[in-house]
Amino acid sequence: AAKARNVDAAVRIVHALLASPLPLKPTRALGVMAVPLTIGAIQTGRPDLGAQILARLDAAAASAPGDAAFELWRHINAAVFGNYVSDDVGQTMAHVAAGEVLAVDTGDRVAHAYLAILRSLDDSLVGGEEAAARADEAVRLVAESSLAVMVPWARTPAALARLRHDPAGAMAIATALTESNNAMVTYLAHAICEDARSTVDPETARDRARAIVASPECPPTAAALACRVAAFATLRLGDPRAAAQAVEEGARFASIAAARHIALDLDVLRIECRLAQGDAKGAQLALAAARTRADRMLRGASEQASVRRWPGILRLAELAIQIA
Repeated sequence: AAKARNVDAAVRIVHALLASPLPLKPTRALGVMAVPLTIGAIQTGRPDLGAQILARLDAAAASAPGDAAFELWRHINAAVFGNYVSDDVGQTMAHVAAGEVLAVDTGDRVAHAYLAILRSLDDSLVGGEEAAARADEAVRLVAESSLAVMVPWARTPAALARLRHDPAGAMAIATALTESNNAMVTYLAHAICEDARSTVDPETARDRARAIVASPECPPTAAALACRVAAFATLRLGDPRAAAQAVEEGARFASIAAARHIALDLDVLRIECRLAQGDAKGAQLALAAARTRADRMLRGASEQASVRRWPGILRLAELAIQIA
């Protein structure tokens, strides 16, 4: 109840800022201030407020174009929002790339650190040793900037990047992050621990992931990830019907949080659950819906874009061949 009151208060503050009739002056300070508001909107399951914040920043840019420092932070806000919410991965990474150029031009080390986190988040969804090394470099950049408070956020991709090739390393990093004072980081870290555990001890991973989801403090993004872990573990344990229930619960959380990459993973698991239940027609329908989402995510992405190597994208292609 206390948390709900805090969230309501935060939402009222954002509404008041958005409703202000005063024009916003496009300055670096405005762009920097908007980042935690955008992140907060996402964390509390209100991506609509995040979209309104971006719209106000765009209006400020149009009113007085040419401020490189503001443009840099406008790109960062758009990339932060898009990284969690937009299906258009190509556009999101275009904001990151534009920001990286402006960060060099303006010499803004704080912006450079923020962008390193965003780049490593994208890399971490592919995973592997190179992605882990880039995530570790992002942690270093953040620690050396004035963004020490963001170090836990930077370490989250470092854990994600290790999930497939170094699950023990992923669990070690995530376990340390469970002590964070940020609810999103803490619950994501708990879910990452169970993701790492799910291939070797699916029963424990399933039960602990369910406990994460059941916590009233768990943010919707972390709840969606925990549901995905529970569904994967349950399917490995040979119960596709229960796994399908976890998928649908996760899909609801992913929709609230607009968590695109988790939603895609859940799409894949939905197909696998229906195949495991012998529901060929249902699997075909789920595949068609998943491919629609994947097509949106690939729109505008270059041939070298990391999204084309996301496990969910690759597994979807395999399932399409299998079902055909």
